[in-house]
Amino acid sequence: MEVIKKSDLLKSTYEYKWTIEDGDNPKITGKPDKDRLDRSEGYEMVDFINYICKTFNLTTKKEAFEIEELLQNKVPSNMVMKDEIEEKLSSLLFVKERVKNFVKDKQKSLYESINERFQEGDKKDE
Repeated sequence: MEVIKKSDLLKSTYEYKWTIEDGDNPKITGKPDKDRLDRSEGYEMVDFINYICKTFNLTTKKEAFEIEELLQNKVPSNMVMKDEIEEKLSSLLFVKERVKNFVKDKQKSLYESINERFQEGDKKDE
């Protein structure tokens, strides 16, 4: 399943080249077609982002754009091997998910604490 297309990346804040180099095949899906990722090549980015989305069960364009953002800003630019990039993304996504769950738990406990205080205040008023 394709989460993101060329037309989506054309609207991106990042600029890409859309020429096909030797060894690149934009129609290949699944395992990426080359060992190295050129983050300036649009077709490679579309293919790799869709591969990552499939690998990590990401299904929305928002998630795909988050992957693009991570690729462009959080994965070191000297990291070019796709398997290394995939591993780095995996750790970034894991940390992001843990932070999201931590914040959600803190919000929940804060809400419960506030709710308890209101209930205590209601009991004092009786």
